[in-house]
Amino acid sequence: MVVISAVVHANPGKEDELKELLLALLDPVSTETGTLEYRIHRALDNPGRFFFYEKYTDRSAIDNHMATPHFKALLGKLDGLIAQPPEIILHEEIGSIRR
Repeated sequence: MVVISAVVHANPGKEDELKELLLALLDPVSTETGTLEYRIHRALDNPGRFFFYEKYTDRSAIDNHMATPHFKALLGKLDGLIAQPPEIILHEEIGSIRR
């Protein structure tokens, strides 16, 4: 299992536009094989900071996600909306609890 954490910062005044663009990913991502979780969060103290938590079966599922038309379309729409390149980190899950 591979987990991605990602942080995206909106340009000032573009927070809601970016939010809608990111939320539009949920439906198409939900149909991807190998995508186990895909959660988008917004910082309480900074409405322009978005945090992603994504869980995939393996690295090939991540590669497949990044090759989808909806992901590529998102990348093409980020220009002018984000303040800096996204910070993306891949993790190996080594423990958890769930309730």
